[in-house]
Amino acid sequence: MLPPGLRTPREVVSYYDQIYFSLIDSGEYRPFIYPWAAVGALSILIYLLIDHRQSTFLKWLRWPVFAFLISFQAWSMLTLRARNAASAFGVGLISCFGVLWTAAIMIVNDCQTDFKRIERSDGAPDEGPFADRAMNGAVNGTVRAPEDSSGLRQRTGAASETRLASSKGPAQRTGKLFWQAYPSSPFIERVDWIADVFCSFRGVGWSWQTSGVPPPPTWVEKQLKGQTSGEEAIEPVKISRTGIRRYSDRTRLVRSCVMCLVVGYLALDAIKTTMHNDPYFWGMSHSRPYVAAPMIEKC
Repeated sequence: MLPPGLRTPREVVSYYDQIYFSLIDSGEYRPFIYPWAAVGALSILIYLLIDHRQSTFLKWLRWPVFAFLISFQAWSMLTLRARNAASAFGVGLISCFGVLWTAAIMIVNDCQTDFKRIERSDGAPDEGPFADRAMNGAVNGTVRAPEDSSGLRQRTGAASETRLASSKGPAQRTGKLFWQAYPSSPFIERVDWIADVFCSFRGVGWSWQTSGVPPPPTWVEKQLKGQTSGEEAIEPVKISRTGIRRYSDRTRLVRSCVMCLVVGYLALDAIKTTMHNDPYFWGMSHSRPYVAAPMIEKC
């Protein structure tokens, strides 16, 4: 409960700041700061950067690593405090969500063996980077011809096994699309793969894409199946059953994102202004809204 006499949002913020600094100075709590607050997530990323597919010990090691994450996030929520609401959001909700998300990609599933993402090759003429759905145990973008006709077939004239050329960055690759498994090398490609899976909460472009996301464009599906007719083309917008839109060309996607950004920014600014001027959101629900005194013109 806020003390009486606070009339403006700045006074409320100043009051909460005094409480925060008093708790930190007394040693009762510690400040929530980066990169220290990200130690739990960094431990998971470091573990996932180590290829454990051929090691029983490394596979077992995920349990103590996950236990460390749970312990660290629980300790953070009990002992750390943030100065503002945005940072406090990271103390509680993001800590809990991080534990659940890590369990999904490391405990319930093993992302190094179960997940694949859509990636482009460098486009070298001797490469045919199309893998079957099971990937036949391939790593580092390695592809093999499928054992049956139901899988994704390799491009005609390509070698029976090829390797993803990584001389170019993802933005410079212009080759065909394929399913990329956990890359064994180079290391920078592995960092990109792990960062992608760690931040793709709905699996867009991944083999585990959620049901609420629309399917990829037709030409993407054809390339993943190894069909030479899978050339890039502009298609109608695909809308999922949950209302999510998928665009097939960059221009329409950027236009839609810009409109959402502008509308969202204006809406957030209006909501924030309302909250700053309504005592209900200050914690003073028993008080009447503050109304500035009218200006009286002197004669």
